[in-house]
Amino acid sequence: MLIATDLAAAGGAYSADTPKVAEPPVIHVEHPEQARPLQFQGVVIKLKIGTVVGELQDSGFCTKVRDLVWHGDQSAVDDSEVRDVFREELTTAGYRVVGDPDAVFEDESGSEAEYLVAGLIKQMHANVCHGAAGLFAAEGWTGDAALSVEWQVYSRLDRKVVYQHTTQGSAEITEWRATGDRDVVNEAFAQATRGLLADRAFYQLIAGSDAPSKPAATEMMAFVARKVFTRPIAKNMKEIQRNVVVVFAGGGYGSGFVIDDAGHILTNEHVVRAAQRVKVRFESRQEETAAVLATDARRDVALLKIDRAGTAGLPIGFDPAAVGDTVYAVGAPLDPTYSATVSKGIVSGVRELDDETWIQSDVNVQHGSSGGPLLDDRGNVIGMTARGAPNEAGAPSGVNFFVPIADALKRLGLNPTRGTAG
Repeated sequence: MLIATDLAAAGGAYSADTPKVAEPPVIHVEHPEQARPLQFQGVVIKLKIGTVVGELQDSGFCTKVRDLVWHGDQSAVDDSEVRDVFREELTTAGYRVVGDPDAVFEDESGSEAEYLVAGLIKQMHANVCHGAAGLFAAEGWTGDAALSVEWQVYSRLDRKVVYQHTTQGSAEITEWRATGDRDVVNEAFAQATRGLLADRAFYQLIAGSDAPSKPAATEMMAFVARKVFTRPIAKNMKEIQRNVVVVFAGGGYGSGFVIDDAGHILTNEHVVRAAQRVKVRFESRQEETAAVLATDARRDVALLKIDRAGTAGLPIGFDPAAVGDTVYAVGAPLDPTYSATVSKGIVSGVRELDDETWIQSDVNVQHGSSGGPLLDDRGNVIGMTARGAPNEAGAPSGVNFFVPIADALKRLGLNPTRGTAG
C-alpha cells in the first residue's frame, strides 16, 4: 500500500493542492490486426529520497496528520496492479499487449513482443485520508493523486530505445474505499497511460500504416535451390559465410542461412519462438528485418523472409548424410560477434529420436549456433543445427543433433527444385 510501505512521517510543509490533468484524447488503433505486439516491463520510481510527496490525513474533515515522504522502496506502486492497468488501457484502445501476467514459469508469449514499454515516475503527489469505522459508513480511504511518467519504448529489432515521451495523470476518490489509497494512484497512472495513447508518434510507431500484415501463405512455397557446389568446401567458404546470418529475436539470438536469391532464410523455431518479425545480420554487418513466414515447433524449424538478400543462398545437398562423412557447421557460437564461425567434424550417426530423424555429429556447436547450416565437404547444406546433449556436468559432450535438410524443407511446405544458378 502507498502509505504503509513506502512513505514515512517527516516534518516540513507541503501544499495539499494536487494538480488536475485534463483527460487526453486517446487515438484508437484503426487496424488492430496490424498493431505490432508489445510487452509492458513495469514502472520505476525516480524520486530523490526524502522528497515530501503528499499528506496523510485522518477522519473528520481529513485534516493533516503528517507528511508523506519517499524513502526509496519501489513497492509504492504495486507492480501487478499497474500491469493490469496498462494492459486494460492499451487493449481497450486496440493495441496488442503480449505476455501472460499470471504466468508462474517461463512465458513463451513474451517472445512475440517487438517492443518493450516501461515508465519512469519522476513526479508524484498523493493526499490520502483514512476514515475510521464508526465515524463514517465503513473504514476506508479517500484522496487525490497526480504523477508524471516518462515513457520509454525499446525495440527488440533495433536493440535500442526508439521512443521517449512524458505524460501526466491525476485522479480523485471521494467515496470511502478499503483500497482507496492504492486506487487513487492506479487511476492517476491510468490517465497517464491514456496520455501515451494520445500521442501520435507512439501510435505511428506501434500501429501506423507501415505496420506489416501477415504474409500470404503462397509466398512460402516459392523456392528454387541453387546449383550445388562441386569444388572442395575451402574454395566456396567466402560464399558460404556470405549466406549465413545471425538471427536476433526476442531477448536472444541464434543463427540461420539463406536458401535462395528470393531472401528465404531457415533457422530454428526455438530461435524465433512466437515472434512475427526478427532482425538478421549478415557477415558484412548489413542488417535486415525478416518476417516469420512459418514455424514447426516439433521439428524445430522456421522460415523467414527478407525483402532483399543480395546473395544467391546456399545450395541444398539432396543426398542423405552417411555415417563417417566429413561435415562442417557454421554459425555464431557463444556471442553474435563470432558470426560465420566454421567448425569441422564427422557424421556420428543417423538416429530416430521421438519419432523424428536426426543427424548426430561431433562437430563443435555451442549456444548461438542453433539454426546454422550443417554442410558436406563441398559446402552444400545437409542439415540444420538444433541441439546438443550436454554431459552430467552440463558441458558440451560432442553429441550434437541436426535436422536433416529434406525434413526441414518438407515441414515448412517447401518443395525445392534443383536450380541452375551458380
